[in-house]
Amino acid sequence: MHSKRRNWTRWLKRVLGGLVALTVVLSLSGLIYQAMASRSDRRVHGAPGDLVDVGDYRLHITCSGTGTPTVVLEAALGESWLSWGAVFGSIEAFTRVCAYDRAGLGWSDPVRGKRTSVQVADDLHHLLDRGAVPGPYVLVGHSIGALYVRSYAERYGNEVAGLVLVDGSHDQQNQRLPPEVAAGSRSLNQFLTVCRLLSPFGVPRIADFHGSVARSMPLSPEEREAYVATMNRTGFCLGLQNDLATAQAVSGQQEPPTDLGDIPLTVVTAGVGMDEVDPEELPPGVDPEVAKEAGETWMSLQQELVELSSEGKWVVAEESRHYVQHDQPELVVEAVREMVE
Repeated sequence: MHSKRRNWTRWLKRVLGGLVALTVVLSLSGLIYQAMASRSDRRVHGAPGDLVDVGDYRLHITCSGTGTPTVVLEAALGESWLSWGAVFGSIEAFTRVCAYDRAGLGWSDPVRGKRTSVQVADDLHHLLDRGAVPGPYVLVGHSIGALYVRSYAERYGNEVAGLVLVDGSHDQQNQRLPPEVAAGSRSLNQFLTVCRLLSPFGVPRIADFHGSVARSMPLSPEEREAYVATMNRTGFCLGLQNDLATAQAVSGQQEPPTDLGDIPLTVVTAGVGMDEVDPEELPPGVDPEVAKEAGETWMSLQQELVELSSEGKWVVAEESRHYVQHDQPELVVEAVREMVE
């Protein structure tokens, strides 16, 4: 009996020892693979624009075209400047246009912790100043980017010629949208926590965590490959998690949005709301009734954004979902052209 128990214990120790050894080998292999792949990505997919020192870190910005005012594009949650790829070339045909990556995203350097909307606005201000991008500016913000460009206008209004908000976020949307919709952010945060822990070992790269996002965007094969490369960086999931924390803070406020006075403003709203999509495409926990409530609330929030300026204009993109610049890029380009003119 004792002999059998010793044999079983000896076998168990061997199995556990083998598992530990296998884990160590796989972890080291993952670390080496991620380091080598990241080095290759940096060599093949270097920053397409300029890296500008704004203090303790550098932000990436790319500009093209000539003319004034300069159009500055602010992307949505976790996005790089490439999210504007479908409209960037058309805008450069009639004026100067610049797009950049917030800290921790795209080709910009990482930072610790979440930012405030004021810090994001100040980052952009330093970037434009030190990057020698002259004003005045027409600021174009998509989704949460709309909150950031409004924050810029509040702090540096004398530099702003106009604002274009593309299905822009509202300061109180987390309070007023159905809680089932807000639950999606909690799920994303949980995913990013796992992704952040696995990134140093190359798991997100091997499992292609981010490929579907890039494939859904209207990019050239080269742009898509570069975009995936930035998301496969070891620090991307942490950068996105910080960006999510910032977005949650600035869109979950109690106070209503700040009035913009007479700054020219165009609000472009997606006409295809959550209530108009196939029920099978709805997020988990969101049924058609909740989707209908969310759609109606979103339109009310959008109307409130239009009313922030005495020079506000509302354009509804009838054939677009949230990424209007992907679904109807010509409509976004026309809104920017009108503002520039």
